[in-house]
Parts: sequence; C-alpha cells; structure tokens
Amino acid sequence: MKRAGCAGWRQLSRFACLLSCIAASLTSLTSLTSLTALATSIANDATAQTHADPRNGFAQLAHSCAPNVDVVTLAALVRTESGFNPLAIGVVGAHLARQPASLAQALATVQALEARGYSYSVGLSQVNNRNFAKYGETAATLFEPCRNLRAGAAILTDCFARSSRAPVDQQTALRAALSCYYSGNFTTGFRAGYVGKVVMSARINAMRGGVEPIPVVSDAHAPPLARRDQAKALGARVDETLNEVRSHGASATHDTARVSNIKRSAPSCSAHPLVTVCRGLSAAQIRALCVRCLDTH
Repeated sequence: MKRAGCAGWRQLSRFACLLSCIAASLTSLTSLTSLTALATSIANDATAQTHADPRNGFAQLAHSCAPNVDVVTLAALVRTESGFNPLAIGVVGAHLARQPASLAQALATVQALEARGYSYSVGLSQVNNRNFAKYGETAATLFEPCRNLRAGAAILTDCFARSSRAPVDQQTALRAALSCYYSGNFTTGFRAGYVGKVVMSARINAMRGGVEPIPVVSDAHAPPLARRDQAKALGARVDETLNEVRSHGASATHDTARVSNIKRSAPSCSAHPLVTVCRGLSAAQIRALCVRCLDTH
C-alpha cells in the first residue's frame, strides 16, 4: 500500500494529515540535531589532537622538527623543562598558581605576563620570551609542539657549537651546552643542579627504553623498611649522578677533572651514531651543527 502524503485528502482526514506532517518535521529536526552533535564531536576531536600528549610519538616529532639534536638528549631536556606539557608556562622569579588547561587560557596568561613585564618561557622546551623575535616566533606559535622543538633545538645547537670550541670532550661540551641553555652561560646550570636533572632524565629514559611505564601507587600499609630502602636506593642514584655532573662541570672550565668509572645500567650512546641523527651533512657540519646523544655513562 502506498504511503499517503499531505496531498492525499481522499485517504486521510485533515487531522491525520497534520499529524503526519508534524511527525515528519520532528524526524528531520532529530536528524539535524544528530548531525550537529556529530560535527561538534569531530571539531572537539580535532582540537584535542592538535595539542595531544607529545609523549605519544615524541621520537617521530623530534626527528621531524629537530633533526640535528639526538632524540635522547632532546627528550631529557623536554622532560626536565616542561614534563612534556606543550602548554607549560614558566615565570622567572615567580610561578603560576596552576598550569593552563587550554590554549585559550595559555594565551590569556601570556598576555597578562607581558602586561606586567615578566620574563617567562613557554611550551615543550620552555623557550624564553627574550628569544621569540630572534627565532621568528611568538608565544602563540611556540605553543605548537613542532615549532617549539625547532626553536629549542636551535638554542641548544648554538650553545653546543660554542661550548665545543673549548678543548674538552664532546660529552663535557654537551653538559656545558645544557648549562648554557638553562642560564646563558656554561657554569650556572651546574651550580643550580639543572644539568644533573637533565642527565638523570636521560638515564631514566634510557633504562625505560623511552617508554613511559604505568605509575605504581604505594599501598597505605606498605612496610616502612621497604620504603626506606627504596628512598636510600634513589638517593644513591642521585648522588652518583651529581658526582658525575660535578666532575664534568669542572672539566668544562678547567679541563682537568675526569668522570670516575662507575657501574651503570643505562645503555650507551654508542647506539645513537651521529650519522643517523644528521644524515646528509659533511663531517665538519656534523661537528658544528649536530647535538650529540647525552651519554649517562
């Protein structure tokens, strides 16, 4: 039987026809609402993907956006600077009550910092506002992960090129470059403990194979002795790293100290030859432009 439309006055009464038309209109409205909801969902997904957790595929992002810096070194620096938060904002001489939860909030915060004359740093590698113009960026563009890594890598590369002119080994020069990245000179980063933090971060990344593990939550009734043993072991690891960093710090300025032979479990940077980091460059360009793997050995 054919379905009657509004023109089928012979089969349907005026009232039945009106009900039929209303039902059809409601169906169309429901479909339109569903399409609107779907479009909103897609837009939200796209926004979320723009600022997705950079730890997911960080190596690929680093190779694409900062190919002249070894990914081990860059990951250690980013972990120390921002904890892989692309919207992170650091304020010199102060701190935010909390970190931004959205790009709009980050931009509003930056605008307020600018108005009050604060020195601040943004993004994955915490590029300072005094470097924005030098690298052709703004706070807004540096909240984009790739551009932030590119600028941060350029700053570190410049520091490494300068520290490599001293008659020291490459790992000592790299640690001095990290101090330069942090403070603009080759010594403050050692005294402030920054270089030690980056070295420890590199060691953690190496032992984990660059993969973030699932966090372990301690039981409320865990034996106190076990917790003390864990704290003691962690303290020993920190002391070991700080001793190594102090040795390298002295070598960076006097070229006299050498790192003691300490047993370590992290893989060596021998697994990261420079040819894989800076493909297509001459040996001279590699020495001048390519930031080495941060060896924790």
